[in-house]
Amino acid sequence: MNKLFKLVCLATITLAISAKAQAAEWILASPYPDGSYVTANTKTFADEIRSGTDGAVDIKVHAGASLYKLPQIKRAVRSKQIALGEILLGSMTNDDPMFGLAMMPFLTDDIKDAETLWNSARDATAERLAKDGLTLLYINCWPGQSLFTRVPIENFAGLGGTKFRVQDPNTAELVSQMGATGVRVETADIPQAFLTGIIDGMYTSNVTTANLKGWDYIKYAYDTRAWYPLNAIFVNTEMWDALDADTRDTITKAAQAAEKRSFSMAVEATKKADQQLRDNGVEVVSPPEELMGEFRKIGQNMLQKWTEQTGADGQAVLSAYEQARQ
Repeated sequence: MNKLFKLVCLATITLAISAKAQAAEWILASPYPDGSYVTANTKTFADEIRSGTDGAVDIKVHAGASLYKLPQIKRAVRSKQIALGEILLGSMTNDDPMFGLAMMPFLTDDIKDAETLWNSARDATAERLAKDGLTLLYINCWPGQSLFTRVPIENFAGLGGTKFRVQDPNTAELVSQMGATGVRVETADIPQAFLTGIIDGMYTSNVTTANLKGWDYIKYAYDTRAWYPLNAIFVNTEMWDALDADTRDTITKAAQAAEKRSFSMAVEATKKADQQLRDNGVEVVSPPEELMGEFRKIGQNMLQKWTEQTGADGQAVLSAYEQARQ
């Protein structure tokens, strides 16, 4: 009996070791800083999966472009070098214009609109990622984008000869139509770019500017909340399909919770950043009506071009968005 008990214990230990060895240890690469709320949300997502699967899926988050830079992440996931990635949807606009919808200026009025727009575009976005062997899990929402300058501006006439930061095809188009010159600058390089005169202005969130101590190099924040950029978090489809149904269900539920949490985190982070900028001497103001009128005209031009590029699919997404808003 004693011998039988020992054999049972040995078999149990062997099975446990075998199960541990078969646990999926997945890498998630993100270009966004460890201190950002989007990275905090992604890490919470990973923690919930680790807990919900009893360690069967263990996701390690490598943030701050420590493993791959943004342009390299999609390819790394497709080729199974890593399991998951997080990148700005708008950065894939050259692959398919559908990815750039959330970057259309002034298509949304607030973060509620941004969430409605995303819900309308989710299926079309997931279908396009699927063609590249990627399965969409959820999105992280950034705060509304504001205009930051070192000097006050009333209209586009004052922007001739100025240089503005661009980060994707849509911001490049926006800056061009503003009459300014676009300069590609990564987030971490923004302070140095301002201080050395490489750029004179930018569109980004109050949260990013506060995190980078923008009061050291900018004076005015025009509170346009022009669009709400979205990060896509996706997984290699073959690796996803290899999981059992229960594990996929656990991950899906964690992804849904992360997406919902992201929108509320964006709101809270914006409130905190607004106050931080004001406390440090930045003038956070509403843009002049003339300037807003010019911006909205650009937004209409860009949306018309986007609709022509996306055809019936794009029109269907916009129709669903307008119906949902009503």
